[in-house]
Amino acid sequence: MNYFENNQDTKNQNLSHQLTERLIPMDNEEKQLLLTDSSQIQLQQPKNETTFTKTQLFYIFLGLISSLFMGVNNFLSEVIVQRGESNFRIIFVQGIPLVVFFIAYYLNLMISSNYENQRNMNSYRDIYGSLDTELIFCIVGRTLLVFAEYVNFMMIISFSLAVQINPSLTLSIVSVAAFATAILFKYYFNEQLNRNNWIGIVFIVLSIIFISNRDSPDQINTNSSSNSHFTFIQLAIPIALALVQAIIHAVSTLFLRIATTKGFSPYRFTSDTMFSLGIISTVMAIYENFNVTKYDQLTFFTILSGSFLFIFAILMLNVALAKGKAGPIQAIIQLQVLFQLLLEILFLNLTPNVSQFVGFGIGMIGIIILSFANQ
Repeated sequence: MNYFENNQDTKNQNLSHQLTERLIPMDNEEKQLLLTDSSQIQLQQPKNETTFTKTQLFYIFLGLISSLFMGVNNFLSEVIVQRGESNFRIIFVQGIPLVVFFIAYYLNLMISSNYENQRNMNSYRDIYGSLDTELIFCIVGRTLLVFAEYVNFMMIISFSLAVQINPSLTLSIVSVAAFATAILFKYYFNEQLNRNNWIGIVFIVLSIIFISNRDSPDQINTNSSSNSHFTFIQLAIPIALALVQAIIHAVSTLFLRIATTKGFSPYRFTSDTMFSLGIISTVMAIYENFNVTKYDQLTFFTILSGSFLFIFAILMLNVALAKGKAGPIQAIIQLQVLFQLLLEILFLNLTPNVSQFVGFGIGMIGIIILSFANQ
């Protein structure tokens, strides 16, 4: 319940007390009893606010766990890339858990006698039994955006390398999806963010930019010294693609929230919207394995283990985005680069530069601010 609803409830209670006093004569004892009941109602409100705060904190926690799992998946993918495997072949294997989850989810629905599960089986229809066109639009739209997201991701990397820009730095621009999501949800769902929410989002976005500076200053200058002959448009293309990626994330989150407000399960939303990508990726992985280059067992099972973590991360993230404040959650999930950096320091003996140290500190401050933003 937001401020305007609380304020309106208070006005309604005062008006009710005035009308009651005018229409029904009351002695002092009856008035005192009415005031006591009213005070008890007012005293219950902080309890509701506390529950709301704890709930939002739980969704922030879900976002952090999702970010951790995605960071582990990114780290394992980075290790495989260093072993000479291409990003495309990694993505192909990552589609296998999507198919496995889809099959497992629907098998559970079919064999379960639970009424809620049976209701979810028919949730593409509205209360009148007709197909819910808005819901179908959200599912189809999100499915198409999944493909666009993967294609655009590879384009960002390719165009960044073509103009000798650090791809990690370009991808850090995607973190502005938190601002896009917050603005979009304020317009469509009247989701209000207080000052601390916005400050926390700003801190985390700055953290991502600092952490994404993965090279030493000398290396960056050396790599960028020869990009002066590129035109402004050539340099702007990867940045524009990163902004498009941010918009894709924001619109995808909007589709998720619309679907879940209609009673659609976040888990089914995940299975239905990512199944097509999973099928295509699995077919390509099989083709690559038997007709191009066979995956070695270590590579295959390393990618597969990270991919299952990625599925769990997406499930928890979708629950958090569907129920919590979408803007801050979208910012939290961008901290996967922070967890990836920690794993590289621990297991790859990476020495972080000053920018990454600063980014790590800013990121921790951002997490703390968002965690206490609703208190």
